[in-house]
Amino acid sequence: MDILKSSVIALIASLFCIWLLRPLAMRLGLVDRPSERKLHKQEVPLTGGIAMFFGFCFALLSLHQSLYPYRGMLAGSSILVLIGVVDDFRDLGSKLRLCGQLLAALLLVIWGSVALHNWGDLFFLGAIKSGLWAIPITAFVVIANINAMNMVDGQDGLAGGVALGQALLLLLLSTQLHRYVDQQLLTILIVLLVVFLAFNMRFPWRKRASVFMGDAGSTFIAFLLAWFAIDLSQQNVGLIKPITVLWIMSFPIYDLINVTGHRIRQRKPLLVASRDHFHHVLHVAGLNASLSTLLLCTLSLVLGVVGLLLNYVGVPEG
Repeated sequence: MDILKSSVIALIASLFCIWLLRPLAMRLGLVDRPSERKLHKQEVPLTGGIAMFFGFCFALLSLHQSLYPYRGMLAGSSILVLIGVVDDFRDLGSKLRLCGQLLAALLLVIWGSVALHNWGDLFFLGAIKSGLWAIPITAFVVIANINAMNMVDGQDGLAGGVALGQALLLLLLSTQLHRYVDQQLLTILIVLLVVFLAFNMRFPWRKRASVFMGDAGSTFIAFLLAWFAIDLSQQNVGLIKPITVLWIMSFPIYDLINVTGHRIRQRKPLLVASRDHFHHVLHVAGLNASLSTLLLCTLSLVLGVVGLLLNYVGVPEG
């Protein structure tokens, strides 16, 4: 019953925020403007992330469970949303953004007690333990996932669709591990993503997105997914192998690695936006935005399902 109530509150609160913030964003200039690098032809409000964040917070207030273990999640999310909103208004330097992401990641580890201690048996030599390196390694992984999702957010419905698939599979894992509070929070996140995609995904009756999530949304969603992914990967290594969770989260990370390698070879700045991601490649190949979004979201979901199947049949982690 708590899940149903919190889901309804998340739905109503996010819808209300999207409706309320749209005219305000247009007046204040919190919009994504057309450019040579961007495909849309009109200004689009960057308020989807703010609406999801407020919807998430309102929904949490309806839960009866103690949120004490999730203080780091709320604090880190607040920092990322604040930096994201400022960045959407006026581009911040990459160093300042990274500092905010590092602070959020440290809150996840230190305040939230979520860390990558066990990587599993990746090289057939026994379980790999992080030991004293758990904090910096976890922080690096969280920052990498945040930037990976931020880079994927370059096409209508893509980042939201990929995140929705990841959240659904993580919800399945949380159910298998009997993590009741995680189930509630992931269900809330799924509702928020569905509401956002209703305004961001292209449909036959709407040819373009009416709202973007912005940096505030992509970093906030990526942070939440990283929290659950890392936490669930460490709960029961005998039941859920850590590498299984990496399969679920793999598509944005692979895109990040591919783009980073390409930019290093081309001697280009790593954190400057450009048109070298998978969705850009598909666009150049002639696929329209709707079809390429569908293909890449399906690919991301299929990779996660493959990881779950490999775990289920007991394929060695290496």
